[in-house]
Amino acid sequence: MQDARAVRLITYRRHRLQVMDQGPGWSVLIYHPSKGLFRPALMETAQPGGLAALVAEAKSRIDDSLIACPGSSAFA
Repeated sequence: MQDARAVRLITYRRHRLQVMDQGPGWSVLIYHPSKGLFRPALMETAQPGGLAALVAEAKSRIDDSLIACPGSSAFA
């Protein structure tokens, strides 16, 4: 297995999405805007062409957390 390397940073609703190349697949770390209060959430796919779907799912997860807890966006 190769070491992951960051290839892109995306800001979405004050959250930071760090996209990493995982060899044949991708991973995304979701960082909460309140630094240090929450551990980053990790999402992964082994599909080489799955990056767009993974980023869309990460954004949806952020949206869902904002709806569930207005004023906060903690991940379950």
